[in-house]
Amino acid sequence: MIRKKRTFWKCISWVIMFTLFSAGFASLNRAGEVSTTIGNKSLPKDGFKVSIIIEKLPRSLKPNQIFYIPVKLKNIGNSFWPAVGQPDNTYRVTFSYHWLSFNGKMAIPNGLRTYLPHDIQKGEEVTLDAIIEAPEIKGVYILEFDMVQEKIAWFKDKGSQTTKIEVRVE
Repeated sequence: MIRKKRTFWKCISWVIMFTLFSAGFASLNRAGEVSTTIGNKSLPKDGFKVSIIIEKLPRSLKPNQIFYIPVKLKNIGNSFWPAVGQPDNTYRVTFSYHWLSFNGKMAIPNGLRTYLPHDIQKGEEVTLDAIIEAPEIKGVYILEFDMVQEKIAWFKDKGSQTTKIEVRVE
């Protein structure tokens, strides 16, 4: 029993440490040093540019199923993306998605957020395990992947390309 409690608390401490790191309390620069960059302004218009590559995605999901997929992002804009924002997350850049109906109309506008592991410099590429939640209603959907600078704009609204994949929820 004592061993189970120790294992439980050890797991909890790892989860807390990972959560704090991925939430942006610390981020690493290219040299592997801790960076304290905190987003404090909107990206310039040419900073809202991303290349999104989805490597594996299930084509069939259960309603409300939560899953993770590897996503390769490349900053093809002319500005770095801050992994940390203001206390209310304003200016933080995150990965997310929209669910569109099969005819292309918005069904679910705001997906779950996946935080960047550190500030992403222009030209830099990173692979994330993005968290996705399927819609609760069965049907055929278009899953549209995008980036967002919180409380400022979705990248697609500033001219960036999104990545779309057809998914069946059954």
